[in-house]
Amino acid sequence: FSNGEDIKLKWDFVSDALSFDFEKSIKNVKSPVLLIHGTQDKTVPIENSEYIFNNLHSKKNFYKITNGDHHLNDRLDEITSQIVSFFKSE
Repeated sequence: FSNGEDIKLKWDFVSDALSFDFEKSIKNVKSPVLLIHGTQDKTVPIENSEYIFNNLHSKKNFYKITNGDHHLNDRLDEITSQIVSFFKSE
């Protein structure tokens, strides 16, 4: 399986992922959740994180990294700051 961007996944991974009931799983989350997603992620659409965020019923925060790609390697300080902030708010 390939998404057209030279990212290859084994079929077992895809098959396993498709077997999960994500909607049910999201609704059962009780712990706090911090979502961090780059706005320029071409591997996983930001809409996936938006869906998760909108369907969580626990304490949550969604931080969008402007112009961030999928890896966010050049944004580690920003990510660390958000994680620390999130845990301090607990």
